[in-house]
Amino acid sequence: MAAHDLVFDFVLKPGPLTTRNAMRVLALAGYPPAVVADARAVAARLDEQQAQRPPLLPQ
Repeated sequence: MAAHDLVFDFVLKPGPLTTRNAMRVLALAGYPPAVVADARAVAARLDEQQAQRPPLLPQ
């Protein structure tokens, strides 16, 4: 398996996603690096906002 290969297990799991496969798919599909960089920046901002929110369910 090459470093750029993506593997999906197609299993629904509880909780938020922990991977950034969508950004890798953009890059592999040939989108310009600026588009991939923008997507990563948006994802980072969303992660930051999510980290500041209280949990929806008690821990």
